[in-house]
Amino acid sequence: MEQLPNLSFDLGTLEKTGRDNGQDTIKDGDSFYRILPPFGTNNRGALFAFYGVHWGYTTESGGKIPLRCSYDTEKYCPMCEVVFAKEKELKALEASLEMNGDDADGSVEGLVEEAKQFIFEQKADKGYFVNAVNAEGSVVKLKLKPSYVSGTRQEKEGRLVKKLKEAVHDFGVDPVSLEAGITFKFSRTGKGFQTSYDVDFKKTNVKKDGKITTEISVTSLAEEFPELFAQITEQLASGGEGPLYDIHSLFRPRSSVELKAIVEAGAVPSNKDSNGPSLREAKATVAPVATAKAQVAQVTLPKAAARAAPTAKFAIPVAAQVTQAVVEEATEEVSEPAKVEAPAVNTNEGMQAEIARLKNLIKGQAKK
Repeated sequence: MEQLPNLSFDLGTLEKTGRDNGQDTIKDGDSFYRILPPFGTNNRGALFAFYGVHWGYTTESGGKIPLRCSYDTEKYCPMCEVVFAKEKELKALEASLEMNGDDADGSVEGLVEEAKQFIFEQKADKGYFVNAVNAEGSVVKLKLKPSYVSGTRQEKEGRLVKKLKEAVHDFGVDPVSLEAGITFKFSRTGKGFQTSYDVDFKKTNVKKDGKITTEISVTSLAEEFPELFAQITEQLASGGEGPLYDIHSLFRPRSSVELKAIVEAGAVPSNKDSNGPSLREAKATVAPVATAKAQVAQVTLPKAAARAAPTAKFAIPVAAQVTQAVVEEATEEVSEPAKVEAPAVNTNEGMQAEIARLKNLIKGQAKK
């Protein structure tokens, strides 16, 4: 049986990884970070915390408010359903452009760009968070692309996870130990869809028997940053305040009922030209129910109806006005949306009819 070193984290949690301030991300070129031991509420020995967060809604003062996606806990998210519907519309518009070209006024191309922008703003931002020390000696909430942890369709295991296991199994090192841990070199190259991410051990040149060899660098945080080492050691022992972040409670969970109430109450445009009601006013049409959370199983959330709902330019907000009070109190029952037949877009004739419908709707809104 393989003799493993004493680890400061649960090695088994690396097998279970599925899919504010102080945050850091991997930037262009090479960046060096030292991963720190698990800390925080219910960490259960796990280094990473995964979140999908919707950032497309704002407070009445205009500030962004994070809304945690409910898909990971319920396998359903009303905000994701809105995005899925818009993605279907985008495919239909792009197919029409490819077959028929654009109108003289470029309106179809405009609808395509608006759909892309909407999806970009509303789609859940997914990533893994971990406590880490950067090259300057500061503790950061390092946000990592899923490919580093849970892998990709081509790679079933994340690249950082591979390196962590390699350190344990091949070198007999606890990679996140404060006394004898490893610094990792994260690399990002390319642009756009051609961007690639990689990770390796930080290595040093060592002279042995008159020859220069390259070895992984195993160092003590106490030697590199003695004051920080003392602070982290004390915080890990006490569980109190200190430089480490409670990464396992960065964003509070949201139920699909709660998110559905926000989507429906905020289903008005919030741009400067909008004269629609604010979410605070729209909230008056949603009846509070004290036992809403107990009724989650009884609330129908029809995916088909959500996907078939109108997907015109003004149907869903790009940045709906959401008050903090509504977000915190949105445990309310919402009447089920009326089912709307999906427009026929599978044929050339159907696509043209749908595009004409969208244009007429936009003109109607402009007149208002």
